[in-house]
Amino acid sequence: MSKQSPAASGLSRRNFVLAAAGAGAAVAAAVVLPEGYSAAAVTPAAQTSGTVPEQIHLTWGADPATEMTVSWLSLSPQARPQVVVQGPHGRPRAFGASRASYTDGLSGEAVHAYHAPLRGLSPGTEYTYVVSDAATPAVMFTATFTTAASGRFPFAFTSYGDLGTPGAGATYPLADGSTVASATYSESQWNAYNAVAQVENLSPLFHLLNGDLAYADKVTITATGGTTTADGAQQAPDVWRDFALNVQRSAANRPWMPCIGNHEAELDNGPHGYAAFNARYLVPDNGTRYAGNFYSFRVGSVRFIALDANDVCYQGAGAYNVGGVATTDAAGNPISATAFQYNQFYTGGFRSNPDGTLRADGPHPNAQTLWLEETLWLARLDPSIDWIVVQMHQSALSSSTDNGCDVGIRQAWLPLFDRYQVDLVLNGHDHDYERSFPVRGFTPNLGTSTFAGGTVTQAAGQVTLPSTAGQAVNTFTPTVVATDASGPFDTSQGTVYLVLGGGGTDKRDNVYGAKVANATTFTQIRTGAKPTADATEPAAWSAMTDPVDAYGVAYFQVDPGEPGQNTTITVTYYHAPTQKSGTPDYSVLESFQLTRPRRDRFVGADGRGNGGTATAGSARGWRARGPWAEPGTVRDKRS
Repeated sequence: MSKQSPAASGLSRRNFVLAAAGAGAAVAAAVVLPEGYSAAAVTPAAQTSGTVPEQIHLTWGADPATEMTVSWLSLSPQARPQVVVQGPHGRPRAFGASRASYTDGLSGEAVHAYHAPLRGLSPGTEYTYVVSDAATPAVMFTATFTTAASGRFPFAFTSYGDLGTPGAGATYPLADGSTVASATYSESQWNAYNAVAQVENLSPLFHLLNGDLAYADKVTITATGGTTTADGAQQAPDVWRDFALNVQRSAANRPWMPCIGNHEAELDNGPHGYAAFNARYLVPDNGTRYAGNFYSFRVGSVRFIALDANDVCYQGAGAYNVGGVATTDAAGNPISATAFQYNQFYTGGFRSNPDGTLRADGPHPNAQTLWLEETLWLARLDPSIDWIVVQMHQSALSSSTDNGCDVGIRQAWLPLFDRYQVDLVLNGHDHDYERSFPVRGFTPNLGTSTFAGGTVTQAAGQVTLPSTAGQAVNTFTPTVVATDASGPFDTSQGTVYLVLGGGGTDKRDNVYGAKVANATTFTQIRTGAKPTADATEPAAWSAMTDPVDAYGVAYFQVDPGEPGQNTTITVTYYHAPTQKSGTPDYSVLESFQLTRPRRDRFVGADGRGNGGTATAGSARGWRARGPWAEPGTVRDKRS
């Protein structure tokens, strides 16, 4: 689609900034930022203020064709936070912002975040917007974004996870003309800087960030009290600031849609450790009391679902005391040397099926899984939705020798992915690239235990377990349904899984077993230090890995196709070597295509070709049936 500047619409950028500032405001001409900020501009001010808007980022609203949320932070509280938006036609519109503040539990630093949901926008339209504190309007940040089109339309999105911070060498200009330098942190790697630039180079409509954003949870608690990072450089909010200023180079221009990873759980930061994440990101509401932790949105003919896998996985499901010493937090409350925040089953429990998989029913069912199944069911009833793409951090299919596969995800969610024909699952966690063949269902008892026995720390405390090494163990190994070398892959027959964890963190995980994957099973539920995998399994589902370069970004081109025909998603994965400085060096590792019949080819909204409209209310009393469900599945027991 063509873009139109404010000048082309009859409103110059300078006049738009003046209009946004209000009558009588002293505003200098806009200044174009250095490379990486080409879509943004700033207005210098005579003096620096703690209310300068920074860390600007966009997320989709409930309807990406008509809604966009602008979010930002400031070092001191803003009095009248606002966004003024201007389309190619019409007058500037001002939107107030709500504040989402918190105090970091370990450092005691106050964090001030703001969210301005923009509604009533036009589909497929470029807008210019200005962020400011209306009480002191001389300092403003200006950028542009484009809304999604309505109906079926071609678009592109990108994805990776595990970004981290760039480390020393990056500088970020602020809206008052000053600059902030990136600091070296324990997870710093220059690829984190280039990964953001590569998203802008590809210019997708939006980006999916697959968890483990800033790694601010790895603050070490010292024996003398207080906190420090592993290298003494930053406190947790400052790590987040470094991350967000880097990401702003792209996220101010297009939505970055995140999901929660294990490193988003921070010790002493809210009931589940998510205070920092929830304050910074306003995402579409999920209708549960766990707002912000999981959500979905629709662009074109694709339903996107972001999950919090900490809720169901065994390994990597929470934060712990990295320093391992007893101390107190910023408020003087004691923190034990073994303090932890473990989030498995935090939205509710499960019951076991005869085959060992899990179902979310009973007196306190898992709320996220109930929401997930309802969201999947409604998507498959809608004839205008062809694709379902799931985004979560931890992996169900990974043959990296670091984290590997998580059986908890396989037990709780893969049966739903199979039942409702989820097309694509995007993960991070392992810092590498891996693609699976299409899979559906599982073959039991293919795993072999490697657990030598000993004491492990579980949610209930210290547990001593006997050795099971060499014994068969059920890893719920997914069954491959197609082994074409390069596709196209029909995802109506099986789901494709991608590990996209090579955003930019300093640790590389692209070391693989010889078609043998790690699998974390129930014996390794840990609340403290990261557990090692305790089983192996044949990984016939592994179709492609990248043992040379751990870093990369995936680019997805959605082609809705023609009525009555097939629709496709073309996936191109760009990888890059480890870099200590310089410009991005990305090249194509592989490109492949996913295909499936358009839903309007053979089915109506009731799933039987009869038309009609599905609603959330009609779903609540529904017992699963039809081509995507197994008889007898109960979905009407809700917490």
